Amino acid sequence: MRALMIGVGAAVAVAVLLSLSQKQSALKSKGVRLLTWPAPMRWFTGFMIPFSVAVAWMASQAKPSQAFTAAIVATCFLAGAVYMAYCVFLYRVWWTTEGIGCAHPLGRTNFIPWTDVQSANYVASVQAFYVKGNGRRVWYSPMQSGIPSLHRYLRHRLRAELTAHTEDGVLEH
Repeated sequence: MRALMIGVGAAVAVAVLLSLSQKQSALKSKGVRLLTWPAPMRWFTGFMIPFSVAVAWMASQAKPSQAFTAAIVATCFLAGAVYMAYCVFLYRVWWTTEGIGCAHPLGRTNFIPWTDVQSANYVASVQAFYVKGNGRRVWYSPMQSGIPSLHRYLRHRLRAELTAHTEDGVLEH
């Protein structure tokens, strides 16, 4: 009975997260472009939550000699599912003609004006892009939808800023 209740609770959590991810936040206004996760990734992440709960339940049924290994496996599955749910359902990245920003419930909202962007790069070790400026970074995944559009705009903006700084004599080669 307890396993059934946990399964129902996990299904409710998936339904709530999926509905939250499909609602457009206040960021969805004129001139704001939002990076989104494709529907298959949202569904995969939604199914990972009850699957991870099932793996944790199965790990709890392990023999005493396998308990340590089973606990490690269960912890990894649960931590991975929670992290994926956080990234896919709760972390938002957007950009406007003013700059690029991100919002997440476990931290502050970061916004970097295009004039303050110092660099933009890809970090292979974490498989993510970032835009850096004013001592802050906005991270985003290469799996998100809207990346080509953002990168075209970013190249255009950085090229324009580089030209403006060069003409002012601020940046010299």
